[in-house]
Amino acid sequence: MKLLAISLALFLLGQTAPAPAAAELRFDWPRDLVARVDTERTRERRADTTKTTTVRASYRMRVSAHPEGLAVSYDEFAMQGAPEAEQSAIVDAVTAMSPDLIVGPGGDFLRVGDIARLRAAVNEMVAPLLSKGDTLPGLKGFLDQFLTDEVLTGFAGQEWELLVGAWKDMSLDTEPFTADIEAPSPMWPDVKIPMTVIGRLIERTGCARGGASRECAVLELRSSVNQAAMEPLLKRLMSGLPVQGVRYERLDVVTRSRIRLETRTMVPHELSTTKTVDVTVNVPQEGRTTGRQIDRRTTRFSY
Repeated sequence: MKLLAISLALFLLGQTAPAPAAAELRFDWPRDLVARVDTERTRERRADTTKTTTVRASYRMRVSAHPEGLAVSYDEFAMQGAPEAEQSAIVDAVTAMSPDLIVGPGGDFLRVGDIARLRAAVNEMVAPLLSKGDTLPGLKGFLDQFLTDEVLTGFAGQEWELLVGAWKDMSLDTEPFTADIEAPSPMWPDVKIPMTVIGRLIERTGCARGGASRECAVLELRSSVNQAAMEPLLKRLMSGLPVQGVRYERLDVVTRSRIRLETRTMVPHELSTTKTVDVTVNVPQEGRTTGRQIDRRTTRFSY
């Protein structure tokens, strides 16, 4: 149960803090954009011991015109770092969990292209947990709140927010900014999470796409959330746990994201993110556990 409580806290904190409105960047992805994407994810978990896992993947991202704006799809997945015997199953799962995204003309995330397909994939993923319902009464009802169309849409849209939405209103001024904002929880949009965001332009630079030089910029956002800001979310989470009395004594989250993108289109060329979560949880009959999780991700786009 301690592991479940820690994992759920991390699950709720997937959102990326957006920059405050001061837009100078312009979203204008080409309607026929195709990219080969290479990504590396490393997760380091520290508790009684330290465990580090690294997974590398590549896939194709395609953009096409849609009546509501654009459709962004992902396919041709290939994985490295997973056991060879499991790679086919993992690729199938990742493909199913990477739905088409529908975005508006200005780059706003609108919805998932096929929410039923995504829901079916998630249900299959949690089926082994549900089989333990006899030993954890109330588990199914608890997990069901994560499987609504609204929640699944919110979590699917996080990938787009990380790539576009978080940067859409960022200024290209050389002066850094600090802002206190409220970001909606991806699970419960009515719960707002206060956070402090620091953003800055690292440099203006050049990059190439389609054999042509493009004007690019490197931007950085750093957001921090502490336990006090998380209280409303944690209280709602605690009320649904199948085991009562779980108490979070500490939950601090710091996320730093850096992107290199084209200033006239917001077409991305490289994205890196580091999220550090420090958590202390006290579970009845199991005791107190303190842990740290560091997630690092680097993604590069080739056109």
